[in-house]
Amino acid sequence: MPKRILQGKVTSDANDQTVTVSVERRFKHPVLQKDHPQVQEVPRPRREERLQGG
Repeated sequence: MPKRILQGKVTSDANDQTVTVSVERRFKHPVLQKDHPQVQEVPRPRREERLQGG
């Protein structure tokens, strides 16, 4: 069982075998105490042909 299951949005599907997924994580700043988003782009293998950007 994985530690975390991440959800994101497909940002690039230009490659035939790989898609790029943007995953957003929100955290509270230690000094300012404001919520800040942190966006990480993760390359994932394309398992299905129906994945499209959006």
